[in-house]
Amino acid sequence: MTSFSQPQRGSAAAVSAQQRIMRHPVRISATLNWQLHQRLQDRADLVGRSLSNLVSYLLEAASMG
Repeated sequence: MTSFSQPQRGSAAAVSAQQRIMRHPVRISATLNWQLHQRLQDRADLVGRSLSNLVSYLLEAASMG
């Protein structure tokens, strides 16, 4: 476990650490086949988003529904 996942003494300190972590985006890496990459890139171009922004949007929308 990292120090971020362990509760700190005093609830205010633990909450503020969690809030700081949740405010920052986290990078991930994924390997896609060429066809899926091309379909996502075409869609990103169509709606005027970057590929990474579109993928982030799609993942967030999928996690909400």
